[in-house]
Amino acid sequence: MEQAVWLAFGVIAVVLGFAIIANLINTNKDESRYNTFKESIDRLKYQCDFVCDSPLDTYLAAEVELPSGLRIYTSQNRICGHLNISDEYSDETKCAICKCPVTMNSTFNLETELARKSFDTHKYYCYFLREENEIQMECKG
Repeated sequence: MEQAVWLAFGVIAVVLGFAIIANLINTNKDESRYNTFKESIDRLKYQCDFVCDSPLDTYLAAEVELPSGLRIYTSQNRICGHLNISDEYSDETKCAICKCPVTMNSTFNLETELARKSFDTHKYYCYFLREENEIQMECKG
């Protein structure tokens, strides 16, 4: 009888251990995607500032890694990203201020179900074109 109790206790401990490990792995995955999001917005800001200081018609790209659940948009001289990947990171927004106004033709959206099911992160090239009074930004993957 005593062996059965210890066996049951051992099985419960192993299951509990696996649950804790799975939770840690999932949390680490979300934190990694969050850090990727922050680094990408900073990279876009750096490239925007560089193109802003360049002559007219300068057209340069920045390679960025973007997590699924991200939406990128611009407003005046800000490049913003909104991240929605988990309960912990469900409404994260980060904006970076560029030296000059920046616009996108449309919002860049990786919040779609297809993007979420395809990959955790995606590599894209975001292109910056220096125009008379602003920077045009466009991301392609």
